[in-house]
Formats: sequence, C-alpha cells, structure tokens
Amino acid sequence: MATVTSMTASAIQSRLDLKADAATALTKNNNLSDVQDKSVARTNLNLAQRLGIDVRDYGAVGDGIANDTTAIQNALAAALPGTTVHLSGTHYISAPLKIPPQVRLTGNNGSHLDESAKPSLVLASTFSGAAAILIQDQVTGGYSSISNEQHVMNLSIDFNNVAGSNVVDGIQVQGFVSGGVLDNIGIFEPTGYGVNFVSNASGIASSWRAFRVTVVFPLNYGINATINDTTWIDCEVKSGLLNGWQVGNGVNSTFIGCRADNNTQNGFYFDSSASGNYVGGQLFVGCSTNRNGQNGVLIPSAANGKAPINFTGCRFQRDGSTSTSAGYAGVNVNGSTQPVILSGCQSSPGVDSSGSGNNSPQYGLSVTSGNVRVDGGVWHAVNEGIHDGGSNVYLRRGVDVLERTGTIGSPVDVVRGVQTTNGNSGSLDVPGNLAGIPTPSSHAALAWTYDPSAANISGTVTSGIVYLSALYVQKKATAVKIFWDVQTAGATPTSGRNFIGLYDPSGTLVASVGIDARVTTTGLFTETISVAVSPGLYRIAWLFNATTTPAISRRNLIIDASLANFNLAASSFRFATYSSGLIALPSTLTLASLVATNVDNWAAIA
Repeated sequence: MATVTSMTASAIQSRLDLKADAATALTKNNNLSDVQDKSVARTNLNLAQRLGIDVRDYGAVGDGIANDTTAIQNALAAALPGTTVHLSGTHYISAPLKIPPQVRLTGNNGSHLDESAKPSLVLASTFSGAAAILIQDQVTGGYSSISNEQHVMNLSIDFNNVAGSNVVDGIQVQGFVSGGVLDNIGIFEPTGYGVNFVSNASGIASSWRAFRVTVVFPLNYGINATINDTTWIDCEVKSGLLNGWQVGNGVNSTFIGCRADNNTQNGFYFDSSASGNYVGGQLFVGCSTNRNGQNGVLIPSAANGKAPINFTGCRFQRDGSTSTSAGYAGVNVNGSTQPVILSGCQSSPGVDSSGSGNNSPQYGLSVTSGNVRVDGGVWHAVNEGIHDGGSNVYLRRGVDVLERTGTIGSPVDVVRGVQTTNGNSGSLDVPGNLAGIPTPSSHAALAWTYDPSAANISGTVTSGIVYLSALYVQKKATAVKIFWDVQTAGATPTSGRNFIGLYDPSGTLVASVGIDARVTTTGLFTETISVAVSPGLYRIAWLFNATTTPAISRRNLIIDASLANFNLAASSFRFATYSSGLIALPSTLTLASLVATNVDNWAAIA
C-alpha cells in the first residue's frame, strides 16, 4: 500500500472524527433529552452521508498498480448506512470487496469501456475469493441487522489478469439480501459468473433492481437471474462460453430491453435443474437475442413450472448458428408445460455479420410437449416459422401471425388463414366450431375431407384407377386410423388388388391397407395405420379391382371437375384420379399428372 502523507492522514482523521461523532450520537440519540444535542447528531450524520467516503482517504492509490484491497475494504467498513464510498481511478485488488448493508459503492466508469476509459477494478492474477464484489446476508456477513439496500454503481471490473482455472464471479450475492441495486456496471471476461445470486441457509436474494449491466466474454453464465421480484432493465450478456442468462427462480420478475448476443449456447436458459426452482412468472418486454450458438431462448421441462412466462414485443435474430439441423430456434419450448405467451414478437434468420457462417435458425418458434400461445408478430426462419414438435398440451396460434421461411432477403410467406384453436386439438389453424361449425377435433380426428354430414349420396368408381380426396393436417401427430364409408356393396373383388391408402404432401405412399373384404359389405369402416404426420396436404387413396365396385359415401357430384379444383395446379388438386390399369397403389404419385375429378369421396384420419 502506498505511504500515507501527513495531509492525507489529517484528512482521514477529520473524516473519522466526524463519523465517530455521528456514530456516538446515533447510539445515544434515544437517551438525549436536549433538542439541540439531537439536532447536532442528525446534522453530523447527514453531513457524513452527503460527503461520502473517498477511498483515497483510507490509503487507496487508484493507479492500477498498488494493491488497494485493504484500503477500500476499510473505507467500506467505516461507511455509515446511507453513505456512498467513492472509488477514484483504477484499483488493483487481490481479494473480494464486501459491501455492508445500506452502503453504496461507486466508480467513475460504467458498462461500456473504450480506449480512453480505464476500469474501476482490476483483479490481480493472484486474486483469491468467490467474487470481485461480495454482498452477504446478515449471518454470513456478521451484521447486527438485516442485510439490504447495497448499491453498486458506475463501476467496471476487468478480469484480464485472472487465469481461467481460477473461477471468480464479478458480483456475487450470498443468501437473503433484499432491495439491492446494480446500476451502470461493466464486467469483462469473468472466469465465473458476471453476476451471481447464490442461495444458502438464509434463502436467496429478492427484490433487486439492475440497470445497464453488461457482461462480456464470461467463462460461465453471464448473469444468474434466479431471484424473485426483481427488475432488469437494459442488461446484456455477450460472447459467453456457455448460456448468456440463467433464469430459474424468477417469479414476479421483469426483464425490459435485455439482450443476449453471440453466446456459445443459449441466450436465455430457464434452468430447472436446481432443487426447488420454480420456473415461470417472468415478463420479458422488448428483449432480444442475436446469433447465439443454440437457441435464443430455451425453456425445457420443469417439475415446478406452473406460472406463465410472457414475452411481449421481443426480437430473436440469427440464433442457432452452430447447427442447421439440431432443431435450434429463436424460442424453443421443449417439454415445458407451464403457459408460455408470445405477443407481437419476431424472429428472423441470418448469417454472421461478416457474411459467413450458417444461415440460421432452423425454426423461429419450436414447441414440443409445450403449452404455448402465439398472438401477432412475424416468425421467420430457414425451415419453419413455427414448428410443431408434437405432443403439445396447447399450441395456439392467434390472428395476425405471419410465418416465413427461407432467407431474410428472399422470404416465402406461409399462409394459414385465421389462426386459433381449441384446447383439444392443438391445431395451428382455424377450428370452424368457433363459428358454430364442427371440426375434426370435435370427432377426436386429425383431419377430414369435409364434414361427414355433407356426405349425402354414394357412388361407384372405375376399377384400376386411383381416386384421391385431399385432407389438410394442421398439427404434428401420429395418425392411427383411416375412416371411410360404403353405402352399397360391390361384388366379386379380385383378391389382393383392392386398397385404401394415405399419401403425404410430396406424393409418397405412407400407408396402404388391403380392403378386399370391404368390397362386399357396407358401413363405416376403420382401417388401422401408424403414420407420423405434419402440417400439410395429405390424400386418401382408393383403388378397386372388382366386377362391381362398392358405392362410397360422398356428396352430390360436383357439377364440374374444374370447379372442384378451381384455381389449383394439378399438384394441389383436392379431388383427382391417377393412372389406370393398376393392381396396387403406386409408391409415389407424380403430382403434376393428377387428373381433376368431380368424385369427392369422404374420409378422415385420427
């Protein structure tokens, strides 16, 4: 420590005397009967708090070379409640700085440094301790009263000298400490967390406020935000080696304008691994992710996940940069069953700013076994704007949602019509029963060619020709049944040459069932299949070879085949025939060779 000059010693003594007077007066205040004595005590206290403490008065040098640890800690220990301790210059420290209750520590630099600015704190290569700044609960810190209201302001911390094997947090809060404030903080290259809230026997911190906290190049998570009743505003984690943010216990917490950029794993990770974590209850407003290696936001399964998570007006850009096939997304809800609400959000794909790297993400929003509502916004990704991973409790897609695929420069809009659903189907598209019209889900089905109540006649078909009726699958699922109906039996089927099947949107046969025995009987038939289906246009196919083909239930013949398929290319015909002289369903349809027909046989899948 630098030598203390006589002038500095005098200044120190004056401040110490003033604080001693104030402390003594505080102790005796309740016993003072003289109004003037009480007034003097209050004046001394207010003056001490207003003046604050300059760490140089306790021997700190602030040249970035002299070890100022002891001097700064002595200044903090001497500070009365409500007092600000001022750092001056760049201070070299080798051990944690512990901030007592209701004391403020402030530097002269903030969350962003340039070449003309120097950090407030530089950690020694020999640094030993949990964090550069340590804030402890009452018992751990040995305080006489509850630990609260610590403020850290206008301060930057540089870890450049610390080896990666020496795990040190930037700011660590231990146990139950409430009402703290982090304001204009920059933490650069921490070998542990940038900001870390750690639970102990006293509990975990609560009711903090953080403004403009920036963590750059953390070797661990940038910010561990697993605390309740807390507000984060304009805080950012960038270029971390793991996840940017860890969000677990965060009930009743709000994130406004917070960012996660260029982190190797996920931008915001909702961690449910810690015992007792209660995932959910957060509100994200105007937050963003950009070019994170995996997902912009990952919300996995959580045993205690009950409260909703709400994203409003958030932006997710170019995430999933490490892989184009791993299922990464701007927002990935994977196994989490608490409600996730996304209102007016947007995702967009892209490559690195240099023009290189993967064009990602694969999905804008991906939901598997989730409980998600999407309302408004634009979801644009390389493969799918909104990906239905299946097994969802709910996947509700509201009105005014635009989905896009392809590159940012050449987007392809995916039109789904009015976007909403009921709770049973998880469908991404309009459930007509909102307007009093039955839907497939009303019958526990996935899709049908049309409402069965409209099938009011029947008719035979020509042997050897494949007849096709389209149905639109609206969600990812496994189809296990085909339903169809015969009103008038046929006669003399050729053995092994009568089939009903299912073709996928590419024209590939994905299910084929022999129906020789159905030809000579009547009724509603159920055929067993097992096919994984995804949103798109599928087709039920019939092929008969019989002396008399059965009469299949259908609507009145449409007056014209062209009307039945108006304004559609052959590959998109709803009702069509294919080839002739066939004895089995072809493995692949050449969709451009479909021929329009006015025969609209009824069928459904479930």
